[in-house]
Amino acid sequence: MKMLLPLIFLSVSSWAQAPAQTPGVAQQSLTLVANQKESPEALNLSLLRKLAPKLSNPHRQFWWVSRDVRYEKVVAQVHDGGFRPLIKNVLAPTTVYLRAPGNWESDWKEFTCSPDADPYFSNWMGSKIAAVYASELWVSLLTSKLPLLKILVSKIHTPTAVQAEKAAWAVLERWKADLENEFKVKSQLESRGKEWSYYRTEAQKKEICMGDRPVETPAPRKTWRERMETVDASRKPKLLSRSPAERIGGLYVVRLSMKSKDKILNGQFIVDSASGASLISPAFLERQGVKVSDVEVKDAPLQRVRGIMGESMARMIRVNDPKLSSHALETKNFLLVETQLFRPPEYRTYCCDGVLGSDFLEKYAVEFLAHPRPTVLLWEREGYVKKDIKGNIEPWVEVFRHPDGDLVSEGVLEWDGKKDAIAGIGLMEGKKVSGTVHFRWDTGNDTAALMHEPWSGPAAVEGSDWSLTTDKFYIARDFEMDFHRSFMNRQTANPKIASVTLNLDPFTKKDPAFTVGMRMLDRSSFVLDLANGRIWLSQDALARPVIENRTGVELRYVYNAEDDRELRVVKIKKESALSFLKTYGFGEGTLITEIAGKGSNYWNQGEVNRFLSERPGTKLAFKWKTQEGVIRDAEITLP
Repeated sequence: MKMLLPLIFLSVSSWAQAPAQTPGVAQQSLTLVANQKESPEALNLSLLRKLAPKLSNPHRQFWWVSRDVRYEKVVAQVHDGGFRPLIKNVLAPTTVYLRAPGNWESDWKEFTCSPDADPYFSNWMGSKIAAVYASELWVSLLTSKLPLLKILVSKIHTPTAVQAEKAAWAVLERWKADLENEFKVKSQLESRGKEWSYYRTEAQKKEICMGDRPVETPAPRKTWRERMETVDASRKPKLLSRSPAERIGGLYVVRLSMKSKDKILNGQFIVDSASGASLISPAFLERQGVKVSDVEVKDAPLQRVRGIMGESMARMIRVNDPKLSSHALETKNFLLVETQLFRPPEYRTYCCDGVLGSDFLEKYAVEFLAHPRPTVLLWEREGYVKKDIKGNIEPWVEVFRHPDGDLVSEGVLEWDGKKDAIAGIGLMEGKKVSGTVHFRWDTGNDTAALMHEPWSGPAAVEGSDWSLTTDKFYIARDFEMDFHRSFMNRQTANPKIASVTLNLDPFTKKDPAFTVGMRMLDRSSFVLDLANGRIWLSQDALARPVIENRTGVELRYVYNAEDDRELRVVKIKKESALSFLKTYGFGEGTLITEIAGKGSNYWNQGEVNRFLSERPGTKLAFKWKTQEGVIRDAEITLP
């Protein structure tokens, strides 16, 4: 590839853009040396993660501008009884990286002629135009902000030479951070605007468009799945860690160890894809005798975090040597948020001490294995591929990070029933309705599917006639859709899906339209391969029904008059397969004494729910006490 631009020297003279000399303030003569070039190395996912490790949706990025800003040399000089830094040049090498032409490019037959940019349309030349513009924009920002850097450096005056040099580098870092924020906002909009302008012009030349309308009906657009890098079937994934897990409320909870000074801390952490950051409970630190002030990251700003309980502002702390089993984690920063979300009587004790969020998940391909024993496996993320026992590649779904932070995919939601479907979601009246929607994945939610508030009005269709497909296969068929109602309007508060401030509740968002939770995900093992933009499922899981309680019976832990925890029947439907047990004293209010050979107090609410939701044909034994005090028992076959 050819070099984009020649070496550019941009200097700022002291008389033109600097304030007048004042006593005690050193003047600087800084020169910006901006070197712009195009890399001969084609951009791919592996390279992009090295260039931009914090970038969201790298699989959707077709170009990148690598930017660096540094001093060529800093020399401390004596000045007014102290020291000041003297800097000659500010070096700003900039490199443009482009994906090689390939399947990610759109065909001109897909062009819609819209004046607004279509995120699904890109080609190599348009991407290059966007990248070159972004590179030029970066240099323009550096030039315009250089006088400010000059002023900030000129005000440095310290007792020692070392302090002067350190202060100069600190000023540069703060200046760069402000520049980066401004560049991100401008480059995303303006670069895409330049790119789309090129597409519009070319489409007119090719006589594809007549104004804002296509001359012919556009061809179906490529899906993101079709535009992604192909899976290398020859690769053998590298296993990094295997960690036993506990299921609490249907969620995966793992044991994490860490250090704080001379203390070793061990805690239970939920693995939650809906949390944008990893969290730790202040109560957990307090129980371990750790002061927050000892682990708090000084001068770190409060951060907004959204997780299981909605959104909140949190302080950052840092721990040492965090380990999952024996594997040392890269994640060392946690946000201080209360995470004791599971409480008695539904659960035997309080849980949990923290959350491993998507910042942890993005570092690995993370497999959730439900059988034969709950386990979380960490695989090396580079080129990960999931195969079955015969060596066949398992099915996967493309996933991207929504601007709200959610992990989202696109699918077709279908309902096959006799009632009208959800008004406004793009579904129509009739026996079969469907619509393409975004949906979010949430390993911190134990529902199968939960429709969000905007679609949960009077027209919402109750029942088990829903199906979800991608462009390749059915994710699930004939499952029951739950509907989120406002927390303020519900008689029974569910802390998992409620938040104090309603508009911060992720389930009140219109886009994505609904949430897919653990009951749909863990019919068999699945893998969150977020670094590569994939969620891996399995043929085994897709062939199984969604985990649902089809017995028509609901059991719930409650406190009795003596404040003891006990399990009771709170609902039994008339059409329940267990209705025949009413003859034997089994009905609403009945005390359950034993499930699967163990006393009911041995289990928690999530485990009980799972017992009633096992696959059809599973045998389940339990005992109960009648109103007369007689202990009865039965073994049922789940419907």
